Amino acid sequence: MANLFCIAGELCAIGFTTSLIYLIAYIKDDDAPIEEGIVYLVIFSVLMYFSAMFKNHYIFKGALIAVQMRKTLVAAMYQKISKLSMKSLTQTNSGKLITIISGDI
Repeated sequence: MANLFCIAGELCAIGFTTSLIYLIAYIKDDDAPIEEGIVYLVIFSVLMYFSAMFKNHYIFKGALIAVQMRKTLVAAMYQKISKLSMKSLTQTNSGKLITIISGDI
């Protein structure tokens, strides 16, 4: 779902870049009506707004997915440690324990 927001944001970015070309061409034309410039400006502004909103939503969703993945990995690590006996925990140093668990994950 997050990738759809990224695609929509990029399409809006392409759209506002293209509308900027038309806006520059309007500014160069001395005989163009004001209403045409307002339309180009509104299209540019709306596309730029939606591009920023879609990209920010994509970043937010991506961060949520990363937090959920981290939470799952940490839970798996603690579950693995809880299955070890107290004797094996006291005999194994923390570095070796972390290496074994991270290899399993």
